[in-house]
Amino acid sequence: MSKYREMQFIKEHAFQIFQFYEPICKDTENGGFFCAYNDDGQIYDKKLKDLVSACRFNLNFSYGLLLNVKEEYRDLIRHGFEFIEMVHRDNVNGGYFQRASGHIVEINNKMTYVHAFYLFSLSIAFLAGIKEVESHIEEVFDFLEDKMWDPKYQLYLDECSHDFRKIHPYRGQNSNMHMVEALLGA
Repeated sequence: MSKYREMQFIKEHAFQIFQFYEPICKDTENGGFFCAYNDDGQIYDKKLKDLVSACRFNLNFSYGLLLNVKEEYRDLIRHGFEFIEMVHRDNVNGGYFQRASGHIVEINNKMTYVHAFYLFSLSIAFLAGIKEVESHIEEVFDFLEDKMWDPKYQLYLDECSHDFRKIHPYRGQNSNMHMVEALLGA
């Protein structure tokens, strides 16, 4: 276990992740990133578009920029955010949808967990020099505070319907932990 604390091991592992995903992650036909992989890198569902997965790619490539791996990662990050804004964004009720098949939304509920990942990925991309995401950082933060914060319990909602009419009573530790991470990043 001690090797996981060594900076050289961590950097080498990060570089292996970049090398594995960079040539296979970008969906040039439909936009965004492929999100459904077998262990060998084969894509098993080319239409699945998951917001958390997309955010993880943007986080990885933002960290790649911060580590000076490849300047081309800027284009991958912008490609990822463009798709999120085009497909996952709820232009009617605000916030973002969790999952789509191609360009068709499949899961339209609102989840703090999903928004926390988006806020965090935007913030790290901004830190890596993708300055045009700054307005989205504020917008996602305001959405979370206005729509997902529960003042009664002093926690973020775990989940609600797309129009906020149905609020799930559970207040999840996982979603609130990811919000702490996202807020620290922001």
